[in-house]
Amino acid sequence: MNFINNILSFILLFIIVSIEATNVKEGHVSSLFFPSNKVDFNYFNITDLIVFGDSYSATYTNFETMKYTGKNASGGKDWPLHLLDLHDMYLWNFAWGGATMTNTYRVQSHRFALPAQFKLFEQRMTKGKEFSNWEGESSLFAIWFGINDMIKSTVSQEETVEIGHDVVFNLVAEGLYEYNARNFLFFNLPPMEIAPCMIKGGFSHIAEFVEKLNTSLKTKAEAFHKKHPDTNVMYYNTYDEFSYILENNQFFNVTYVKDEYYYHTKRDRRNFFWYDETHPTDYVQKYLTDDLDKFLTSHSVNITISNNKIDSNSNPDIIITNTPNTNSTINNDNGVAIKPRSKANLEESFGVKRSHYEIFCSTLISLLLGYIFFW
Repeated sequence: MNFINNILSFILLFIIVSIEATNVKEGHVSSLFFPSNKVDFNYFNITDLIVFGDSYSATYTNFETMKYTGKNASGGKDWPLHLLDLHDMYLWNFAWGGATMTNTYRVQSHRFALPAQFKLFEQRMTKGKEFSNWEGESSLFAIWFGINDMIKSTVSQEETVEIGHDVVFNLVAEGLYEYNARNFLFFNLPPMEIAPCMIKGGFSHIAEFVEKLNTSLKTKAEAFHKKHPDTNVMYYNTYDEFSYILENNQFFNVTYVKDEYYYHTKRDRRNFFWYDETHPTDYVQKYLTDDLDKFLTSHSVNITISNNKIDSNSNPDIIITNTPNTNSTINNDNGVAIKPRSKANLEESFGVKRSHYEIFCSTLISLLLGYIFFW
């Protein structure tokens, strides 16, 4: 009998450890925020979003008029457009599909690599230029690069990381700082090793490449903040958020995590994680944006809101304090309460139950405990 109990105890321990091992944190939980020593980050006072990146962020801007088409690679809206739905601000988007951090290690140059995007910003949005009506403290500068760099680079992983991030921080971030940018948002890379294009293309080195780029980005973001302590620097963990969605795919009604919607257009796009071989669907971009919005909100100065429209200048019912807001409920423009996301919220929002795996594990644990303690 002791032998049987030992075996059952081992199985129980194995199940518990397995559950904990697969319990990936949401992106906002593992993301990092380095606060300014001068000005609190007030997300609700952000009026301008300036974006640099590739097709994950592109809305294809006409750089003469700075108006964007909204076209992107998700089949609907990508994260900048979703964030505008949640937060009323202007979008100035320099991101372009296929762009890399630099052309230095590419065989064929890209006309809108990051240095070119930054040059366009200088030509269109710096002091004295046509679109210079923005303020550093009320603008958020977002940078998301690296996917094309892994595919297009002709040098080693280490050289790619070093050269690419030198451009991101020493050219662009430093340049933006000189133009009075004070709020920086850096996105790390998602788990591209599971993207259909990587699997089909046999890019066995991608997981290692992603880890090196993400580790370097986090280190350099922190170093940038130490050099400029008057900035608010944010490192958003896209890797963990994508992993969280994939692990809890049934909560998000994402049935197909390997197939691309592009080749199955008669099915419901909401059920697909991947729109094509490289890009997530607009629904996944929406889930990512919801989590990003929660991250930004949680590190903003605390705001208590009683009316539907957020307007700290005209609404007397808004109270602003210097305490980080970690558990707020906010009403959007339609009067719908936006709650902190949890599994319970997901069940309520999407009308789905716990995954079969969770039900099986919890049931098995209950049976094993009953057997061990009441035999």
